[in-house]
Amino acid sequence: EPALPCHYRIGLASVSVGLPEVTLGLLPGGEGTQRIPRVAPLEVFLPMLLTGAPLNAAKAHKAGILDAIVKSNVVDEAAKFALSMPPNPISKRPVLAATRFKALGGALEMTLNQASQKAKGMIAPAAIIKCVEAACSNISFEEGVKEEGRQFKKLLFSVQSAALRHLFFSERLANKVPGLKEKPAPIKKVGIVGAGLMGTGIAICFIQKGVPVILKDAKQEWLDNGVKNINKIWNGQASKGRL
Repeated sequence: EPALPCHYRIGLASVSVGLPEVTLGLLPGGEGTQRIPRVAPLEVFLPMLLTGAPLNAAKAHKAGILDAIVKSNVVDEAAKFALSMPPNPISKRPVLAATRFKALGGALEMTLNQASQKAKGMIAPAAIIKCVEAACSNISFEEGVKEEGRQFKKLLFSVQSAALRHLFFSERLANKVPGLKEKPAPIKKVGIVGAGLMGTGIAICFIQKGVPVILKDAKQEWLDNGVKNINKIWNGQASKGRL
């Protein structure tokens, strides 16, 4: 998003671009929802906004998000590119005609329905769609930015976004336990409680790696059934030549 206010964007072939704010219950609140429809087609930028999934450099270049892909020395190449091109601010560009047509034809509503089914109860997708609707309407870029600001504030102070941000930082803190310096010891033996579908599946994975397994369950018949299922799976693999 910070690159969208630039007149042009270049990157290495290894770069990826994305708008991941939706994963935190937010939207790209730095004018991203108003700028991206002015450089990329709807079928490219809308999934980026609603899922947070990134694009690799080749796809971003094809979509118009990157104007060039360079092999090395991005700063020097960017300077050469900028000096060779006329000013072309995104805020002064119109939304692509095909994007406007698709938006008027119900593409936004259809995409929102799909997003709502995949992420039930999430409020950010609906706010993002409202911002894209503003970008595709007849209002000015500046008015569209104001609508984006209103939607962003609603999400920022929502319980849902606060929870997702808490989860985001908690997951990263969990990987940084202070004082944890010991390296994990080699696994010599594994004990599994429960000989059901999951327990037997885990047992098979360890046994096939040569790790001894102790399988326990509350009743002998459940344990016997689990062992039978393990043998059944191995017999099936053996008959197919997979063992």
